[in-house]
Amino acid sequence: MNKDQAEFGCIKTEIKPYCIQLLVRREHSQKELLNKSLAKGFEKDQVMIALEELALEGWQSDLRYAECYARYRIQKGYGPIWINYELKKNGIKRFGDKPFALCCDHSGYEAKELFKSVLKGLGKKYIDYGTVVNRDCNYKDFINQAVKGIEDGDCDYAFSFCRTGQGVNMCANKYKGIRSALIYDDNAMEMAMRHNCANFFAIPAMNANIENLHEYVRLGYQHTFDGGRHQLRIQELE
Repeated sequence: MNKDQAEFGCIKTEIKPYCIQLLVRREHSQKELLNKSLAKGFEKDQVMIALEELALEGWQSDLRYAECYARYRIQKGYGPIWINYELKKNGIKRFGDKPFALCCDHSGYEAKELFKSVLKGLGKKYIDYGTVVNRDCNYKDFINQAVKGIEDGDCDYAFSFCRTGQGVNMCANKYKGIRSALIYDDNAMEMAMRHNCANFFAIPAMNANIENLHEYVRLGYQHTFDGGRHQLRIQELE
């Protein structure tokens, strides 16, 4: 181990106890811990590594923070608009805060276009990563672009379309940090949000219509991740 590596390891061991000390007092969002650590003089890259380890070890959870924060504020008489505003300010992602990433192959093209009309009707934003022409193509190229949109922070959630939904679902789940769920009915959408913390939704184009697409969006806004035992299962997948 060289001197730089030794110093890096030493600094990281200082960051974790500092963050744990904060977490013992109360739950913190990752963004709160990041800002406090930076104010303490720690380097951002080192802080991010330490925060990732704390999350994997179960010390820190944005979902647990959101649950505790919302419960506390409700007891104080705050309404959902103010609570959502404060959670967003503290780095908690909400369904629809950012544009939805859309992608498909040729067999899902018409369903994707239909979904765009649903989103427009609801006043929701989206980024269409393709395909933009209805002819034979491979969905991996377009899923890759949608995933990059999530990785770059342009989007938090994606909807993908192919004939059965199976292909785009299998492909999306190959990417680190993507939790894709096959959505074939309302219950699948609700459970994908509540139990699976899905951020990528694979829709069978052969069953897509205005009514069920509209309902999927509504369910996304209505439900959030339940956390608890489901959080432990998601961490095992990561």
